[in-house]
Amino acid sequence: MNDKTILVEIGTEDMPSNMIKKIAKNFYQNVQCELKKYSIFFNHAQLFYTPRRIAIQIKKIKISSTKKVIKKKGPAIKNAFDHQGQLTLAAAKWMEKFNIHINNVKTFKNNKGEWLLYESYSKKKNIKDIIPKIIQSSIEKISDSKIMLWNEKKIKFLRPIRNITILINQKSIISNIFGITSNRYVFGNISTIPKKIKIHHAKEYEKLLIHNGQVIPNFHERKNIIQEKAQNIIQNINGKLNISHNLLEEIACLVEWPIVLHGKFKKKFLSIPKKILIYILESIQKYLPVYNKNNQLTNHFLIIANIECSNPNQIIKGNERVLHAKLSDINFFLHNDKKKTLESYLPLLKNIIFQKKLGSMYDKTKRLIKLIQYISKYVTINIQDSIRVAYLSKCDLKTQMVYEFPELQGIVGMYYALNNNEPKHIAISLKEQYQPKFSTDLIPSNLIGCILSITDKIDTIVGLFIINQQPTKNKDPLQIRRSSIGIIKIILKKKININLLKLIQKSIHLYHINTQNNIENKIMKFIFNRIYTWYHKKQYNTNIIQSVLSHKINNIFDIHLRIRALQKFKNHIHFNTLFITYKRIYNLINTITIQSNKKNIISLKIINNLKEKKIFIQTNNIIKILHAYIAKQKYKKSLKILFILSKITNNLLNTISIKYDNDQLKNNRIQLLIEIKNTFLKITNFLILQPTIDNSK
Repeated sequence: MNDKTILVEIGTEDMPSNMIKKIAKNFYQNVQCELKKYSIFFNHAQLFYTPRRIAIQIKKIKISSTKKVIKKKGPAIKNAFDHQGQLTLAAAKWMEKFNIHINNVKTFKNNKGEWLLYESYSKKKNIKDIIPKIIQSSIEKISDSKIMLWNEKKIKFLRPIRNITILINQKSIISNIFGITSNRYVFGNISTIPKKIKIHHAKEYEKLLIHNGQVIPNFHERKNIIQEKAQNIIQNINGKLNISHNLLEEIACLVEWPIVLHGKFKKKFLSIPKKILIYILESIQKYLPVYNKNNQLTNHFLIIANIECSNPNQIIKGNERVLHAKLSDINFFLHNDKKKTLESYLPLLKNIIFQKKLGSMYDKTKRLIKLIQYISKYVTINIQDSIRVAYLSKCDLKTQMVYEFPELQGIVGMYYALNNNEPKHIAISLKEQYQPKFSTDLIPSNLIGCILSITDKIDTIVGLFIINQQPTKNKDPLQIRRSSIGIIKIILKKKININLLKLIQKSIHLYHINTQNNIENKIMKFIFNRIYTWYHKKQYNTNIIQSVLSHKINNIFDIHLRIRALQKFKNHIHFNTLFITYKRIYNLINTITIQSNKKNIISLKIINNLKEKKIFIQTNNIIKILHAYIAKQKYKKSLKILFILSKITNNLLNTISIKYDNDQLKNNRIQLLIEIKNTFLKITNFLILQPTIDNSK
């Protein structure tokens, strides 16, 4: 069956362009997993997706001919027969359950005894029956919070499914999936050829849609066509494009037959702030802005249409009219908003709810002002500037611009602040306060913006925990997991030394709400889980991460310095020595009882052995040096010195006996070991580390 090609197409209503790729890949992966489950192998699989279809073409199918042995273990022999050799009730029920005849029963032995056994072989698979099951299961397993319920069966998918096509070579597979009967038809471009197109062979899918349906099902091909056609137009008008990867991908998911057209808007609209104008062109209208050779925005733009027609000017004029109306509205909003200063919008924030149980955005702003003052003590910034930026941070939420376009919050604040002659660094901080919004996003460009971002994110995280609205497995409406990662990223990039626990406690206090006693511990655990994830994704050694985090250090940057130093040191030849030495000390201390009535002070006076005295002095000196380096967070240097301490400690333990008859000497030696152990612990919990060297980062 090596020459078989399978085609599956799921035809839908228009799907959201920003979600198609994710859902299509999820479906593709599910199909591959299901094929593997049924021991169906293939040479090549190709994924296709457009706004109205997701398809998979699987070539050179091979079904495993090996029969799978199915084993059914029964009761133990001693429980299967009575003293007369007759079947017990347990054995009889087991045989009845699996429809087993006594003549087909075998026995087998293991280390726990002898058991009844029944063996059978799996039936030969019929791929015509399997494929519909695979499709249904693959759709049902798609996981995304934004998929919708449709039809009376309440099936979940991105948009309602209207057609299912299944072919194996020339043969159409007829099956009922979610109430839809599969067939051998696909549909052409809804704008130009919305008719059924008959597919005679699974291999002809792509060519047939292109030639007969004005549909290019290959996503990457559509992207390339958009880029090539756009570049041809740009060269004719001496312009240039700055197309982001995300915008190009989204536009390619908006159309099935990309046609690139050239439009213009009135030059007067170039007075609109650049970032706002680009946002309208790209995010709202899905156009490609055109720049001149000096990277200045021009009044030209490119339209990506889904229809090829004899009069493209009609499409261009229609889009120009829509854009003109939109930009006229923008100008009106800007003009109206600027009649007031940005700070004059602050009292109006009382009318915007931050969270039903946590008050208004005005209440949040008051907390941000106090919390940013607290954080400002730990960084080198102007406290008055930090207060000012917190004061203005949410004011743009009451402007008409942000009301109409919520995604512009921060950006609008920046432009209005500059219009009010606020310092540039404060205006930029207003724009960047929500960064980083995702894992690859940049942090704010200046320190005040970074501190405002941390302040805002901590306030939100703490607030949700106070009202017991922390994220669940499937829900995180205010995306505080992402906010936690943002806090970590900013702290590490800006090398901010701050006690996270005290910051959380301060934030809790500012809410003036009665809370559970352990609320700060829950928040710390939540953020520590994000810290673990952060380093785990970066392929840091798991034991190193756990050993440092087990210390419950409240300074994220300090945690980073320890993990990084240990990660670099772990492939060093001396890394294992540290672990072995610590474990030796740990075990010795745990096996010896210290007299409680003795003071825990190391005394050199009672040591008569000169060699022992010399080692004691060396050890104490090294411990002091180590403590000084640790206090300065110089952990790489500390680990090197700790190795020297390890050698001296091992030398000491090889020279003297801890279990000595003289209690004074015994306690003296134990106290030294305890101090050495505590010095190790000042860096990390070495007991969690493993004495092996691996090749991870």
